[in-house]
Amino acid sequence: MWILLITLLVLVLGGAGVMALYVDDWSRDLTQNHAATAPDHADPRLRPIVTERSIDEATNAVIEGIGTLANWGVVKFESTADRSVILATRTTGLMKFVDDITVTILKKEGQVVIDAESKSRVGKADFGQNPRNLRELTQAVEARLGSE
Repeated sequence: MWILLITLLVLVLGGAGVMALYVDDWSRDLTQNHAATAPDHADPRLRPIVTERSIDEATNAVIEGIGTLANWGVVKFESTADRSVILATRTTGLMKFVDDITVTILKKEGQVVIDAESKSRVGKADFGQNPRNLRELTQAVEARLGSE
């Protein structure tokens, strides 16, 4: 009986310890399940991408970038001359939780701005996954756009 209780305790504490490793921001990651890019975000990796490229080039960079990311997929996208919206998902490996990612690409003042948001479908806390989704997406898109 004691062995079972000790084993259970080790599993619970070990699981909590592993989850704690994923928390980047203790003031947000245990209370929110949504993240979005913002021009004044404290983390520069969570700011919109601004590019001189066309909307079509930026849209292609986002779609190609998503295609390189494990467990990501484009669900649908709509595009007009001055705006594209891409809907994507990211699925966690073990529990198969799904996050919905919306990428909006707009022409603003002669430049193209790529904004994104990520939201968990279930739960009240994301343990920092949604900001990680946006950082991962931003890195993949910037790699496709290259240096300007």
